[in-house]
Amino acid sequence: MTPDPADRLWSAVLGRLQVQMPRPSYDTWLASARGSSLDGDRLTVSVPSAFAADWIEQNIQSLVEAEAAMVAGRAISVAYVVGDQHALPAPTPAGRGAASAAASPREPASPLWPGFTFASYVVGPANQLAFAAAQAIARGGGATAYNPLLIYGDVGAGKTHLLHAIGWETSSAGLSTLYVTAEQFTNEFLAALRTKQTDEFRERYRTLDVLLLDDVQSLAGKPSTQQAFFDTFNALFAAGGQLVLTSDRPAGELTVLERRLRSRFEAGLQADIAPPDYDLRVAMLTAFAQRDGIAIPDAGLDFIATRVTGSIRALRGAVVRVAAFVEFTGREITPDLIADAIGAQTREAPTVDDVLHAVAAHRGVPVASITGRKRSREAASARLLAMHILHARLGLSVAAIAGLMSNRDHGTVSYSLRRIDPNLAREAEGISLSLDRTEGNSTFSAAS
Repeated sequence: MTPDPADRLWSAVLGRLQVQMPRPSYDTWLASARGSSLDGDRLTVSVPSAFAADWIEQNIQSLVEAEAAMVAGRAISVAYVVGDQHALPAPTPAGRGAASAAASPREPASPLWPGFTFASYVVGPANQLAFAAAQAIARGGGATAYNPLLIYGDVGAGKTHLLHAIGWETSSAGLSTLYVTAEQFTNEFLAALRTKQTDEFRERYRTLDVLLLDDVQSLAGKPSTQQAFFDTFNALFAAGGQLVLTSDRPAGELTVLERRLRSRFEAGLQADIAPPDYDLRVAMLTAFAQRDGIAIPDAGLDFIATRVTGSIRALRGAVVRVAAFVEFTGREITPDLIADAIGAQTREAPTVDDVLHAVAAHRGVPVASITGRKRSREAASARLLAMHILHARLGLSVAAIAGLMSNRDHGTVSYSLRRIDPNLAREAEGISLSLDRTEGNSTFSAAS
């Protein structure tokens, strides 16, 4: 499905914002936003909540509009609406949970995305196991030996795509299917407690044929919600329902969750999605360009694949930005245009050493005090600051961080990461933002 002008413009803006903001802020407030409509010089963006709209307007509105003007070549005002106007309604529940779903006071928490199907998923060595397992579940009527299936990988790796692809096929086959994020599950559970509708909540989830839960690690620090999910898991599993989960790390490293939950996840199949290699990146870029009806020369594909080495989402964004530059500037696809379009993506990710030295310089303490065993207030505070950035910005696991910090206890590190106070979190964001640096050359020869 070819993005419309609003999608193109907003995706290009997101690409520029992504490298100017700390990852936690971007993922929390912007990653789920989508271009809704473009009316003259007014871009409307759909966001998941009024809280997200307020945060963007109060904190980065001028930056958003400046980047929109940079892409469009003219002044653009940006407004926000709550709700994704591009998503199709969720498939009508059927099968074992049909009656209860129809009686539920709420519709499925999140609709399936039209473009996220198996046909649009580009497969390579990095994601082959996850893709094959997802297909087996979808085409096996939702009942396989892979129960639960845990798909794990970094942000933007393609995990959510596979969940939606499963959902389209199982719902089309008449199975009661629900896609929901862990955050949405939490919100529904808490709402059920407040309104005394816990029976309806249990009925809604425990009579499904297929439950697709995204970002299960987000249940961290929510003991009552973890209990609710544990009970849901057991009831669904016992009744023959299929569970598919995604996470940013394997089950053994989900130390932020209760051990009994991790044990359930480990009993099924775990399939990782690694960062795509060069050949897979080129294949993905080619597929994205063909889908959008844009002819990027081989040299341009090579240039993008060499410099945008992260997630599938980053690759998709690069193609959308090229298309946006063509549409909004009227320029032809040339080496210079491609370099301009992805210039905001050619920043290297900071290393562990970068983070440790930045925190040490900011706090005026030696790196050895951060990674060592000192318990002074200054060392402990700097250590917590570094751990937070390593976890939130670099995506290091609790185990990896514990190892860097003189093999500290994993539980202590996990507790510390959950308990960081707002002032320290803001300080971490400032340091994280300062870590961005640009690669040297961002152009390629027209003859290459």
